Amino acid sequence: MQLSATPGVHSLLRIRSFAVLEWDAPPPAWSVEFLRRAPFVVVRRATHRPLSYSVGVRGASRSQRVAAWLPKHAIEECISPQMLARARAWRRSSDWSITQAIASLEAVDAIFGASGLAGVWGPTGSAGFELASCTPTTHAESDLDLTMDAPAAPREGSRQIATGVLGAARADRSAIRNTARRSAVGGVGEWRTPHPAALGAGPSIRG
Repeated sequence: MQLSATPGVHSLLRIRSFAVLEWDAPPPAWSVEFLRRAPFVVVRRATHRPLSYSVGVRGASRSQRVAAWLPKHAIEECISPQMLARARAWRRSSDWSITQAIASLEAVDAIFGASGLAGVWGPTGSAGFELASCTPTTHAESDLDLTMDAPAAPREGSRQIATGVLGAARADRSAIRNTARRSAVGGVGEWRTPHPAALGAGPSIRG
């Protein structure tokens, strides 16, 4: 994938090594090891410095998350969630075990495409990280986090998309709970479809 012009929130940035990062406090030992395996960090929703991005470093477990600073000149590659969706990166996942979170992206892609929103959505969280880095990070209980960069999309249209995503997940046995979360920040819609299944009621949208 090619470098995008301006890294946005949730973009995955490939770095040369752990050494290019700047820290406000001593980094945890696990961060060094994980960055050797997967040299990617994620752009955070935080105030950036003139010459650096605020980024998040993840580890093998949900509790292993830490913030750092990445100088802009040290970015090797930038992969946005939308780039992953446009490339249908989940179809390249034959080299590792595909979890339900990854497998459900095919149905999600069809829903956004049918809504006229192909190319403006993408996977974030552990699914996005796995697809960008080609490093297994999702598991059987992983959430599926999505983002949509579509300021012009009406709220009711967003509701319909979220309902459709959940319906497709049920049909695909992706074990997605009956609550979708939507938040609007700067024209970006976000949904989280968490595990495990509790599919008794219809979907609701908050925010």
